[in-house]
Amino acid sequence: MSTGYSNYICPTCNQQRRYVFDVEKHRKRVSRLSNGLVLYSDIHRCENGILGVCNIRVDNDLNVRGMDYVKLPSITVQKSSLGIPMAKAKPKSDFPEIVVDQCVGDARLKLIMSIKSIEIRVNFDNVDPLHDPVIDKLQSSNQDIDLYICGSNLSNYDILKVWLQIFIDLLDGTKPSLLGLLIEGLRYIVTLNDHLPTQEEIHILRMILYSYFIKVEEINQGAVGDLFRRKSSKKFKSKNSVINEFQYVIKITDEIVRNPTQPIVNLISLDPEHFIEILKLVDKLTVNGIISLSGI
Repeated sequence: MSTGYSNYICPTCNQQRRYVFDVEKHRKRVSRLSNGLVLYSDIHRCENGILGVCNIRVDNDLNVRGMDYVKLPSITVQKSSLGIPMAKAKPKSDFPEIVVDQCVGDARLKLIMSIKSIEIRVNFDNVDPLHDPVIDKLQSSNQDIDLYICGSNLSNYDILKVWLQIFIDLLDGTKPSLLGLLIEGLRYIVTLNDHLPTQEEIHILRMILYSYFIKVEEINQGAVGDLFRRKSSKKFKSKNSVINEFQYVIKITDEIVRNPTQPIVNLISLDPEHFIEILKLVDKLTVNGIISLSGI
């Protein structure tokens, strides 16, 4: 395999980025496109450590000819007190579309998610309607989100559908999440697709999707002090954890004491690559009465 790369600067975090790809596959894709520009989504730890998506368009000579930083709209469609839209809603086919290529790494998960409240379609894994027909459709509990499944190489398809139904039901509300958190949520689902979701796993998924809004409401200073004095706790020493849980608990509580009003998504700055593990520890801190959360 001949490897090539394209360089560009992310307009949001100002990182010098290098996107690497297979040159032979790239040039085959170029030959099939009328404009000769292939779209790639560079999903990276962006501003504040949250996943960001920069779509770059690369020509036959591996030059970046265009880029867009993509995100979800932050404004929802206004409704009256009776829940009726103030203005006539657009048909779903007229919603602008965000494309995110290879959102779950090497796994193949082709989805189109239509969100009525913010009038947007999110195309995960660059679905091509001509080559990726819809094989299933899911609708969220309040009918705000339609999810079209257009292909997957994941096993346990029936379990995947259960996870995806929970995913859109959690998102079906008045608060739009961040695009990067949607991707974090889908990646979390892919790692757990070998079994039906537990209540704890559903709770963690909710925390991922709404970590931008969840804040620490109260912290039990006495319990925090006890943790520091003992310098160890069996409650925070899971055998299967990929991190030293107790050390991270100290970091988390120290950060919360220092800035108690911040949303918990800001804790990602402690270690962006272990954001899910950090959220699990925040949940443990809540269960053990050391902190309480609002907005969840």
